[in-house]
Amino acid sequence: MTFDRETFAPESLLAAGYRFTDKFSVAIVPAEEGRISVSLEPKPGSASLISEDLVGAFTNEAIDQQIRLNLEAKTGHLRDIITEFAFNPLNAQLQTKKKP
Repeated sequence: MTFDRETFAPESLLAAGYRFTDKFSVAIVPAEEGRISVSLEPKPGSASLISEDLVGAFTNEAIDQQIRLNLEAKTGHLRDIITEFAFNPLNAQLQTKKKP
């Protein structure tokens, strides 16, 4: 299966592929201009088959991972601010304990 680079970052396809490595070997390589190719092969001894359902599941996972990347890019700085604010009292306590 192939994915458009404008829609899917390689990182999102790697993350999606990772979710399937228990039953499949996953290969992610550049394809023709602006595309990324993903191949799934059943691991030896696996009863899993490559089916339309599997392709759909992989595509859904790729979409999920891409949305996560998009949200991180847009709101990651807010998470950092909230985390810093939440741990600021702890940091202040640690700094106070370090002073002689």
